[in-house]
Amino acid sequence: MSHFFEVLLKFFGDRVKTDFPLAPLTTFGIGGPADYFVSIGNEEELDFAVSAARRAGTPVTALGFGSNVLISDLGARGLVFVLDGDFKKMFFEPGGCLKAGAGARLPKFVTFAAEQGRTGMEPLAGVPGTVGGGIFMNAGTREGEIKDHLKSVRVYSLQEGKFQDLSSSAIEFGYRRSSLQKGGHIIVSAIFDFPIANDKKEALDRIKRLMERRKATQPIDTKNVGSIFKNPPGDFAARLIEQAGLKGERRGGAVVSPIHANFIVNAGGAKAEDVLALAEKIKAVVLEKFGVSLEPEFRCLGEFQ
Repeated sequence: MSHFFEVLLKFFGDRVKTDFPLAPLTTFGIGGPADYFVSIGNEEELDFAVSAARRAGTPVTALGFGSNVLISDLGARGLVFVLDGDFKKMFFEPGGCLKAGAGARLPKFVTFAAEQGRTGMEPLAGVPGTVGGGIFMNAGTREGEIKDHLKSVRVYSLQEGKFQDLSSSAIEFGYRRSSLQKGGHIIVSAIFDFPIANDKKEALDRIKRLMERRKATQPIDTKNVGSIFKNPPGDFAARLIEQAGLKGERRGGAVVSPIHANFIVNAGGAKAEDVLALAEKIKAVVLEKFGVSLEPEFRCLGEFQ
């Protein structure tokens, strides 16, 4: 038993696990184990876990809903944690702004805002993931992105070992990216400023329509991580992949969805290496046929050979 594990065990008790399987925590259902795993419920616990890891020289990784990540078959080294408890809370502050923990599910966040008579987040209806992951990736659709109504983000600085509040203007956002991807910070919560809806029912109806459109056009009942590639400027990755004749293409248990060409699904027993091999095949064929270099939208976590 390592000293680091003993330290965690004294603080978290049986909530801390070793050699913990990560695949069930991802929407792909793929991935090996974490050396150490714990569910963290508040800022005090987060500070303790990260500080202990820093003293032990152990890497730390925050895992959200596991909806935009491919975890290595070899797993992830060090401590992997999810944000639970206080980090899943959502409430309106006295000034009318909505505060949401980084662990709150995006679909619940979108619906909660609309139910409280606010508008602006409907375009994210059906987007899987957490508020923290959504900010990290600047989640969005053609109709809008999470940054559009973001006021500030509370983070934990890995370098300084303390919590900081960043205004949204201090963060650079782009298409499916933010400057927070450079590392060094763990997103813990965020504050949003939404306009009041003229008609609450209209906002909720829009969410329902967008959800129905997503169900009709995407393989949402399969194991996948959402879009595999970012849309190139002025075009759609799905159109290029479909035109390249790659729908149904397979590598091991990984298959290009016949419903939406920019989705790779785990059709059963897929390995991370299968997904990467299939993604590389798609990228090579699209580049050869159309001269377009597709950029992955998902992120890889863990050790890859």
